[in-house]
Amino acid sequence: MRGPRPNYKLTPEHLAKLVSLTKNRVYDKSFRDAISNRFGFAVYVYDKLGKLLNTYPSVIQFKEAYGIKLHHNTIYKRISQGILINGLIVSFTPISSLDDQSTSIVSAINNKLRARQIQLTNVVNPDLSKTLSSIGATAAYIKELDGKCDKGTMRKFINSDKLYHNTWKLHEI
Repeated sequence: MRGPRPNYKLTPEHLAKLVSLTKNRVYDKSFRDAISNRFGFAVYVYDKLGKLLNTYPSVIQFKEAYGIKLHHNTIYKRISQGILINGLIVSFTPISSLDDQSTSIVSAINNKLRARQIQLTNVVNPDLSKTLSSIGATAAYIKELDGKCDKGTMRKFINSDKLYHNTWKLHEI
């Protein structure tokens, strides 16, 4: 049967059996590694030049091998976005014909890491319009003029038709 079962109640005997099973289960290293191998994604680790350093069966084992303290969901996001982790290129898929692509891989990673230049346009007073080197610099400039600014909210207004604080138009260059 699929879906919720609102009228289903476990019997006390069944609950007692489930409790005893969970109390007696041992989550040792070999058990966790077996689960990681079974359900994990293979992780390929390259240096900045694109040379394969190692392959791991899961993100958790990659994390343990390099002593990375980030949460595994953060690592998944960074890998899918192509962001360097501890100066390493990490991928879920092997990169074929690496000699031809190594420079393009490194340049693609570096492009993602560079700061986003922002064209800031003031629709009320065009003299205050500027091109700034990063989102942080843009936020500091707006805060200096308006007294308040939130980078998280400001990111939502980049490359949109909406005005930030009913005054600023933000466009990424």
